[in-house]
Amino acid sequence: MLCYVIYFFISAFLVEYITEVVRKKWIFAGVRNRLMSIPNRLGEFFYELLACGFCTAFWVALLVTFSSCWLGYLPRVVDNLFVNFTICQVLIAGLSNNWHLFKDRYLETYKDIRYS
Repeated sequence: MLCYVIYFFISAFLVEYITEVVRKKWIFAGVRNRLMSIPNRLGEFFYELLACGFCTAFWVALLVTFSSCWLGYLPRVVDNLFVNFTICQVLIAGLSNNWHLFKDRYLETYKDIRYS
């Protein structure tokens, strides 16, 4: 049980930091600007996805959970693989978003890329 808790917290921290790098750091600025400037509905989708930290974290958590499942590290919370995958993904995304809120409120200042 303790291994599950450790797995979920490490995964949540990983998701939060990947999300922060993709949304705010200079290394992804070129890719981020290209995706956000596509002139059709796909561009609007990427704009909203990258402008919303919670949305980005959800999709990053999906990728982290999928890679954990593929590598065999996903904890077995229930026997059904789809339900287990969904529970783990939502739990990781939720923990990541709570860590993000804590960081923004107490550890650093908030920066919204829509208004920068």
